Amino acid sequence: MKKLVKVIFILGVVLVVLLVGALLIVPRFIDVQKYKPEIEKKVSDLTGRPFALKGQINLSLFPWIGAKL
Repeated sequence: MKKLVKVIFILGVVLVVLLVGALLIVPRFIDVQKYKPEIEKKVSDLTGRPFALKGQINLSLFPWIGAKL
């Protein structure tokens, strides 16, 4: 029984480490700049007013999910 608990604990730790690693690495591979014109057009269409994002968009998944302009 102790061996089973130890194996489950180790698997849990490995899963957490992999998840945190993925959250740190994934934003570096997603080019959010290519979605900028699409976001601007969608907001303009929905509001009926001109809309423009100035500057670069930065994506963050860790420690909080978000985007920074």
